[in-house]
Formats: sequence, C-alpha cells, structure tokens
Amino acid sequence: MTEELLNEDIRVLTDALPAWMWSDASIAPTPELFEVAAAVLGMAAWLDRHDDRPAHARQGLRVLKLAEETGETVAAWIGATGQNPRKGITARAIDVARELADVTFSALTALVSVGGDAAEALTDALMSWGWIVAGEDAGFVSADEVNEWLLRVTRDAGEVCAAFLLDPGPDRDQRLIDHLNDVVVDACNGIAQLGFDPNEVLSGTARVVAGRVLSHPTGPHTS
Repeated sequence: MTEELLNEDIRVLTDALPAWMWSDASIAPTPELFEVAAAVLGMAAWLDRHDDRPAHARQGLRVLKLAEETGETVAAWIGATGQNPRKGITARAIDVARELADVTFSALTALVSVGGDAAEALTDALMSWGWIVAGEDAGFVSADEVNEWLLRVTRDAGEVCAAFLLDPGPDRDQRLIDHLNDVVVDACNGIAQLGFDPNEVLSGTARVVAGRVLSHPTGPHTS
C-alpha cells in the first residue's frame, strides 16, 4: 500500500498522517477502504485544527452530524419509494446508497474522535457485506428489506446518541465505539443490499469530502 494509490485531494488532505500508515498494508483490507480510512483521519484532524471547543463539545457535534446524515438517508429512501403522492419519486437507489456512505463517513469521523479505529471498523464492515455482494439476490431486495436496513441504521444512530449522554469516561467511550461500529457495518450492508459495491461508493464519498475540505482550508465546511 503506497501513497500513490490515493486520489490527489485525499493525499493532500492527509499530508500530516504518520509515515507508517503509507507502508502498512494492514491498515485497511482494500485500496478503496484505505482511501476512506485515510480521508477520515485527515478530516478529523482538520476539524480539530479549526475548532477550539472542548473535546466533549466537538464529539457531541460529530454525533449530531451522524444524526443529520441518518435523517437525510431516510428522506432519500422515502423519495425513492414515492411515498408522498404530492412529490412522487424524487430520488434513486444510488442516491440512497450515497447517503448511507455519508452516514458511514460521519460515523467514522465520530469514531476516531473518541479513540476508535476507522480501519478496523471498515474491516468488520467488509467481512459483513461480502456475503451480500457475492449473493445471487444482491440488488434485488424488497422495499420491506430496505426499510429494515434503514431502521437498523436509525436504531444504531439513536444508540450512539444515548451512549453520548452518559457521563464521560472509559465506559461511555467504549459504548460509543461499539455503537458507531454498528452504524458503519449496517450502513455498508445497506449499500450492498441496494446492489452497489460499498468499496466504490465509500471511495467516491471520501473524494468528495476531501475536495470540500481543500476548497475551504481556513475553516470547516462539510455540509
């Protein structure tokens, strides 16, 4: 695994990462997920440089960002189903998959902020979604099945919020890490269930986020 594998924007964004990361192939199981893990670490560091609030306040905002992205995913799915007869169909399956990638990225950014390991979470997710991508029924799921996956992600995000409200300490941080890992796994599984390769969708999101960061170097602007 070398630095040359990364998109240029992400390579610049992650310039301050430790040298060992560029030579350790075990940091993530695929080149795309290495790119995502590197971008997450770069994003978290960039946010920290431009935010002088106490660590607990920064973490709280990142948990709220996860809640925001979860709501946007649900909104995209409702638009894809045409549930609202006044609006009709306003989104596609790929839009839902990209929103799930945003959920994943937000969860990973919050995860590293409380001492979690983004690459480890992505590895767990890959092991989970592999059987979905390899299955004959990938991409041919019912609306009820998508509903179930999105309800799981929404539940996971709610549990992250509940864990954050506990008194700060090692127990709270470990609960946060566990629930954020669940968000990553279930969101990636949702992308796979919709018939898309999470490697590709997540990598695309990492590049978009890196471009936004580099276009606003003086302060955070990720919405």
